[in-house]
Amino acid sequence: MYEAIEAYREAVNYANEQIEWYFFYAGLKLILFRVAGVISIVAAILITFLSANLNDPEKKIGSLKRRNVIALLAVVSAVSVSLSSFFEWRASWESHRHAQFKLEALVKMTAIKKLELQQEGNPKAIFALAGSLTDNVRNIVSEETVTYYSSQPDLSEIIAAKD
Repeated sequence: MYEAIEAYREAVNYANEQIEWYFFYAGLKLILFRVAGVISIVAAILITFLSANLNDPEKKIGSLKRRNVIALLAVVSAVSVSLSSFFEWRASWESHRHAQFKLEALVKMTAIKKLELQQEGNPKAIFALAGSLTDNVRNIVSEETVTYYSSQPDLSEIIAAKD
C-alpha cells in the first residue's frame, strides 16, 4: 500500500507543479493585459486633453514641446494596444486560468477517490488512479498548449508570403 500512496503523491506533485505554473503565468498575463490597457487609456485621455488645449503647439511641457508630447503619447498608446493584441494576453490569461481550474478540480476528485480506494485497501486501484491522474494532467496541459499555439501566427506562412 505504501508504494501505491507514494505513486499517488508523485502524480499529485506533478499536478500541483502544473497548477502553480498556470497560477503564476495567468496572473502575469492578467497584469500585462491590464497595465497595457491602463496605459493606452491614460495616453488617449492625455492626448485629448493636450490637443483640446493646443493654443500654442510650441509651448513646452517640461523640456518637450506640447506637440512632441502628444506624438509620444500617441506612440505609447499604439504600442501598448499592439503588444496586448499581438501577445493575446487576455486570451492567454483566460486559457491559463481555465486549465488551472480544471487541474485543481481533477486533483480534488482524485483525492476523494484515493481515500475511497485506501479505505477499501486496494493498492492496485490507487496505482491506476495515480497513472490516470498523470495522464489527465498531461491531456489538460497538452490541450491548453495546442489551443494557445493555434492562436499564434504561423511564421512559416508569413515568411512564405513575403518571398
